[in-house]
Amino acid sequence: LFVGDENYLNTLGLTLYSGEIPSMGNSSAKLINEAFVRYFDMVHPVGEKIPGTEEDYVSGVIKDFNVASLNQDIPPAIISINKLENAYHVGTLLAKIDLEQLGAILPVFEGFWKEVYPSYPFKYLLMNDELIRKHKNDLVFSKIITVSALLSILITCFGLFALSWGT
Repeated sequence: LFVGDENYLNTLGLTLYSGEIPSMGNSSAKLINEAFVRYFDMVHPVGEKIPGTEEDYVSGVIKDFNVASLNQDIPPAIISINKLENAYHVGTLLAKIDLEQLGAILPVFEGFWKEVYPSYPFKYLLMNDELIRKHKNDLVFSKIITVSALLSILITCFGLFALSWGT
């Protein structure tokens, strides 16, 4: 379950496939991803009750998005659009910022954080760093494949050169 406000999809670059984004006052309306639709064999998911819940229903379907390694299947996901005080998960702020302005923006975020959560320390991480950490094995494997392919091409060129030298 992911929780966000009305800007959550835009901030993360997620695409609404069908239906609509729930209004902030409607805590029963949820967004689901395409993997959720496939997992529960939903034909026309918009308006259907979410399995395992009392009153929650699907207001929209978003395109699948990756939350883990690229080697893993995309899991079913639910996104709840809620006001901060109604959220199930508080303590996380997502913001789309220009990295060149990071030094100027961080103190502003820290001040805001201390107003809202005075008893919790302000910590931050950059989404790019988190994605690199999650996909580190994939990046290493990609580099190994690239180097192996270049070595294969180089050895092949040496072989072709040797064959042409002999004729």
